[in-house]
Amino acid sequence: MPCGPSGEPREVLGITVGGVPVGEDDFEMEWMARRGATVAGYITSTREQLRHLPGHLWAILFYCLQSRLDYWLRLLPTDITRGAAQAVDAALLSTAEAAGRPGMFTEEDGTQAEGVMLRRLRLPARRRGGGIRSRLELAPAAYCASVVESMERFLPTAGSTGFWAVLEPVFGAGAFAAGGHRLEQWLDTRSPEAMAFFLAWMRCQAGVRDTDVRGPLDDEPHQAGVVSTGQLQHAKTILSVNIDILPHRHPWF
Repeated sequence: MPCGPSGEPREVLGITVGGVPVGEDDFEMEWMARRGATVAGYITSTREQLRHLPGHLWAILFYCLQSRLDYWLRLLPTDITRGAAQAVDAALLSTAEAAGRPGMFTEEDGTQAEGVMLRRLRLPARRRGGGIRSRLELAPAAYCASVVESMERFLPTAGSTGFWAVLEPVFGAGAFAAGGHRLEQWLDTRSPEAMAFFLAWMRCQAGVRDTDVRGPLDDEPHQAGVVSTGQLQHAKTILSVNIDILPHRHPWF
């Protein structure tokens, strides 16, 4: 139970739907904090059991462990998942070190928060990186993509009766038809959910501002998804393109 102003535990209202907390903000925050601790603990436990087998540990980290929080990153606003993402990022980083060498992310100009080694770790393999993505950095794009993908399926279109047509008054008739107003009517309500999406989209846009990246983030929030939402993370990835021109005098892993 979260603590109230006096520091005493208090009851909060909420339920889980499909494994996702729905209810008061404090309920969702507390639930996600516990989920983040559980996922981070699982990663740490796996690290300790496989510390003597770094090759195996790396493969499991890459293919199995790093995505264990992604389900909730897609389905909850970033302010709800932030603490959990930070906890999981810390566990992922320590596990990558265990598969490599102690202190590898603080060598040369690196720190635990930034630096060449850490940046390369978090680049996808196709960009000569380690492919261990920061869940905190991934969260806005994951959430925005999930929101748009879901909402496009709510309303009737030329090829579908709609998954949840009762929501048509929220978005407006024809919102997602060709040339439609898409999220404009919903965003105009400035509801907590609408504002959470708006801020996440703006954060994604801020990440590619002043670059030559072109794609879905060129669009304003109300037109999100006109270009495939599947390209959101790719647009964010291009931000680190300058890693490709860094010197390669020393092995990074």
